[in-house]
Amino acid sequence: MKSRSSCRSPLFSVLQVARQVAPVMGLCTAFFGFGNNGSLINAAWAAPQGPVTLAVPEGLLPPGEGTVTFPEARLRRKWRNSELLTLPPPAGQPQSQPQTVRLESWNTLEPTLESTTTHFPPRWQAVLTNTLQAQLGCVHSWLQPLDSKGNCGLTAGVLPVTLVWDSGRLHHAPDWSALWDVVRLPGQRSLPATARGTLEIALLADGVTPGNVYRLLATPAGVDRAFWRLDQLRPYIVWWQTPLEARRFLERREVLMGLAPTALLPAGQKAFVTNPDHVLYSPQVWTLPATLDTLQTNRVTTLLHERTPGLPPLPTSRPSTSLLLDDTFWATHGQALEERFQTWRAQKVAH
Repeated sequence: MKSRSSCRSPLFSVLQVARQVAPVMGLCTAFFGFGNNGSLINAAWAAPQGPVTLAVPEGLLPPGEGTVTFPEARLRRKWRNSELLTLPPPAGQPQSQPQTVRLESWNTLEPTLESTTTHFPPRWQAVLTNTLQAQLGCVHSWLQPLDSKGNCGLTAGVLPVTLVWDSGRLHHAPDWSALWDVVRLPGQRSLPATARGTLEIALLADGVTPGNVYRLLATPAGVDRAFWRLDQLRPYIVWWQTPLEARRFLERREVLMGLAPTALLPAGQKAFVTNPDHVLYSPQVWTLPATLDTLQTNRVTTLLHERTPGLPPLPTSRPSTSLLLDDTFWATHGQALEERFQTWRAQKVAH
C-alpha cells in the first residue's frame, strides 16, 4: 500500500537533462524461472555491463525467503532478499556475456518510489508497482511513459490481498462482515493505513455488493457510510504501513483477523489461514524510473514487451465476494479520499 504523505514538485527539467547525459550502463530485461532441480530456464535478461536490478513489493521478497511466480514458466522458487543471480547466456550469445539479475524488495511507500526513481544513476531498472502508483509516478515525473499514448506501466498481473485470521482462536472462516463483529469475535484487526482498499472493505462489510462498491463510493453518501463503519471498528484496528508490518502482526499473533497480501503469510506456519473467497485484487505493472538513459530505456522497454516477468493474471472466474481494486476510480477520487482518510486516522480515538 502506498502513502500519500509525500507529493513534492516534479524535477522534470533536471530529469530530462539527466536522461540525455546518463552513461550507458548496459541493459537488461528478463524472464526467468527455475526447474525442479533449481536450474535456471527461460532466461531473457541480458546485462553485459552489470546486473539489472528489479524491485518488487515486499512479501514477494521478504527478509529471509519469499516466493516469486513467473507465469510464463508456471514455476516457483524461493528467493532471498537482494539475491544476485548469475545466469548462463542463452543459445547464440557469446559466452563472455553472462546474464545477471538482482531482485530487491521495496516497501511500496510513495516517498520510497520518488526517492529511488529520481536518483541518478537509478538504483532499479524496473519497479513493480500498482497501477495507481504508476499513474502518480508519471504525473510527478518520477516514472516515464512507456509509449506515445502515455501509458506508464506494463501489465504484470495482480497481487491478492486476502482476509486472514488466527485459526487457533477462530475455528470457522469469517467473511467481510465478521471483521466488524467485535462483540461476537473480540480481538484486534489489522488493516492497511490507506484509503485505497480500506474504504472498499468498510462498504463490503456493510453489505454492499462488490459490483456496487465504486458506484456508491463515488457519492458523498457512500463515502460517509464507509467512514461511519470505520468509526465503529476504529478502537480495534492496528494499522500497517508496509507489507512487512502486516507480516509482523501475523508472526506475533497480535491480531485476530485482518487484511494482508497473500504471499506474506509466514512460511510453515499454521496459525493464520486465508479465506480464498474474500480477496482484493491489486493490479500490478512494471514501471521505469525517469532517470534511465535513453538507450537503456529503449532496450528495457523492448524486452519488457517481448517477455514480461510478473504475477499471476486476474482469474477469469472469481468469487462473488472478491473485488478488483479500481485504480481508474482512485486516479480520479484518490487525493480527496486519502486526505480525508489520513485526517480521520490522525484523530484521537474516543473511549
